[in-house]
Amino acid sequence: MLLGSTAKMGTGTNVQKKLIAVHDLDIPWRPADLEQRAGRIIRQGNENKQVQIFRYVTKGTFDAYSYQTLENKQKFISQIMTSKTPA
Repeated sequence: MLLGSTAKMGTGTNVQKKLIAVHDLDIPWRPADLEQRAGRIIRQGNENKQVQIFRYVTKGTFDAYSYQTLENKQKFISQIMTSKTPA
């Protein structure tokens, strides 16, 4: 078992060979942070053929709104990066 924040388990941490599951207990503020979390486990060199990503959302809390905000940010960033209007 390995426990760490997005910042601590980010760039330079080479743990991808043995990871089998990641559990997101909070919602990051930046879309890149969510991508970094998934990229930590979905990576060439992982010895496990199947991996799982769990994201927890608590009913009746700010979580759903936070994920929606994160999605909107990603759409905006993608639109700027590709010079295309959102579909």
